[in-house]
Amino acid sequence: MVANAGIALAAGVLEGEAEAFEAVVRGNVMGVQNCFQAAGRAMVQRGAGGKLIAAASVAAFKASPGLGGYSASKWAIRGLVQVYAMELGRYGITANAYAPGVVDTELLRVTSGVLARKMGVEREVMMERLAEGIALGRTGVPEDIAGVVGFLASRDADYVTGQTLAVDGGSVFN
Repeated sequence: MVANAGIALAAGVLEGEAEAFEAVVRGNVMGVQNCFQAAGRAMVQRGAGGKLIAAASVAAFKASPGLGGYSASKWAIRGLVQVYAMELGRYGITANAYAPGVVDTELLRVTSGVLARKMGVEREVMMERLAEGIALGRTGVPEDIAGVVGFLASRDADYVTGQTLAVDGGSVFN
């Protein structure tokens, strides 16, 4: 089961409203919790193991200025994944997350546009700046992420649990 939904709000920690911050944290963390809990219960009842996979972000490794609620929620997802790994491992269930970096998606297009306006630059300039911090020198595409999710869902990852794998072209290293 892959919990892949997520929301972001581009606002500095002193700028945004508490309700908006809470909505991002609640949406991202509780989205994973609700999916993992329902799927985990079904997997335990079935007795055949399983795979729980969550969408995190490189913001779970390195804070992202202007994305306080988003960063906080992705750090929380890393912790939640580790708890699920520890609690459900005895049932043959793995719990992992993948942490995309800068990937050309609709969410990035919207978020980078808002951040670019706040910085007084064009969105294209913002995207170039984001790519400069990536070892491979480019932003990702959805296909870059799909292979890692496929791996985590496969038998090849049967002995991988509690991990958050960065899929970011080399913007964070661990």
